[in-house]
Amino acid sequence: LYMKDGSMYKGNWIDNKFCGINNVFIDSNGIAYKGNFINGILEGIGNRFTIENHSYTGNFVHFKREGQGEENFGECIYKGEYKDDKINGEGEIIFNSGDSYKGQFLNGVFHGEGHYIWKNKSEYIGSYVNGKFHGHGIYIANQNEYYKGKGVR
Repeated sequence: LYMKDGSMYKGNWIDNKFCGINNVFIDSNGIAYKGNFINGILEGIGNRFTIENHSYTGNFVHFKREGQGEENFGECIYKGEYKDDKINGEGEIIFNSGDSYKGQFLNGVFHGEGHYIWKNKSEYIGSYVNGKFHGHGIYIANQNEYYKGKGVR
């Protein structure tokens, strides 16, 4: 069914609302949702695909990412917690470059305690604030060289 605003829905209806499992809704911005609809709202496990080729698989509450999920941004893949449609809580991100980060996130950036590993095997284990090293941590350049202390980047 095509709607006046340009959106499209394919699936079951109950009382004039989207309802059922494995239904598809494409909004007027081209974002596609596939999953369980209850009273016209995407709820529970589902998928989201954007026109930028980002894909998300995980839990939804009122069309928002909430709880556990996995998202492919093209240049990296994130697995972890979402709150109010944002990356928040514990998670892990693996970059196409070979770098990775495992730890805490706030509004989509490293924030709290975390462990970053570069492709060259250098590591930083410690605190982050707004995506930057902040406070106590350990930087390991290789197996024989490391720095332990307080730093701000």
